[in-house]
Amino acid sequence: MKKLAIILTISFFMSTAGFAVSVIATSGFNKAIHFGIVPATADDGENAHHEFADTYSTIFVGATSAKVVIKQSNDNITRIDYINANKKGRLEAKIENEHLHIKEEFETRFVFFGNFNTARSELTIQLPQKEYEIITLKLTSGSIAAESLEISTFMLDIALTSGNVNISGITFDEYSVNTTSGSVKLDNASGKGNVELTSGDVTVRYREWNDFLNVEVTSGTVNIELPQDSGIKVDSKVTSGGARYDLGGESGRFTTVKGASFGGENIQDVNIRVTSGSVKFYEK
Repeated sequence: MKKLAIILTISFFMSTAGFAVSVIATSGFNKAIHFGIVPATADDGENAHHEFADTYSTIFVGATSAKVVIKQSNDNITRIDYINANKKGRLEAKIENEHLHIKEEFETRFVFFGNFNTARSELTIQLPQKEYEIITLKLTSGSIAAESLEISTFMLDIALTSGNVNISGITFDEYSVNTTSGSVKLDNASGKGNVELTSGDVTVRYREWNDFLNVEVTSGTVNIELPQDSGIKVDSKVTSGGARYDLGGESGRFTTVKGASFGGENIQDVNIRVTSGSVKFYEK
C-alpha cells in the first residue's frame, strides 16, 4: 500500500511579543498560512514608494484589503505610495509594454489566540492627466476612491468582491461593473455599460445617455441616473423584485417585458435580468 507523506516545517522562535509556533504551507498562489500565538515577522512587508516617468496607456490596480485613493499628479510623474499598516501586505508596481501594473499581495494568516491587527493598509496613486485606453480596478476587500482628478479612459472595468468603490473623477466612454458584495458609485458615465450585481448596491450617473446597457441582478439594488429627456427600450426578465422608472415626466413599474419603451425621446436599449432585487431609472 502506498503511503502519502505530508511534510510540515515547524519552527519555534522567541520574539519581543512572545513565544510562537509557526506552521507555514505554501501554494501556487504564493500565499502563506501561519498558525501561532503571534504572526510571523521574518517575511513582513514594508512601506513602499515608486515613481515612474515612463508612459503607459493601460492601468491595472489590484488591492486585497487596502484603502486605495487615486489622485491627480501635478506633473507627468506617476507616484505610488503604500503604507503597510499591518505588515502583511506587499506591493508590486511596474510598467511593461505601456501597461502600469499595481498589485497588493496579502498573506493569509490564522492566529488562534493573541492580538489581531486589523488595520488597513493605504495605497495612494497619483496619475498624470491624460487619456488612457483601459483602467481596471480589482478589489477583494477595502475601498477605492477617485474623486479629485480629471482623467479620462475609453474603458473602465471594475471587479469588486467586497468593499466600496466611489469613482467621480474619471470620465469614461465604456464601463463594466461586476460586484459580488459591496457598494459601487460611478459618475460621468457614457457609452456601452454592463452591471452585474450578486449582492449589494450599484449607482451609475450618466453624463451622456448614448448606448446599450446590460443589468443583471441576483440580489441587491441598481440605480441608474440619466440626463433629462432620456428614455429606455427594455427587454427584461424578472423572477422576483422589479424595476421602476421616473423618466420624461412618466413613472411606473415593470417586470418581464420585451421591446417596451418608457420615458423621454432619447431612447437607448436596455437588457435587464433580475433574480431578486430592484432596478431603478430616474432623471437628474
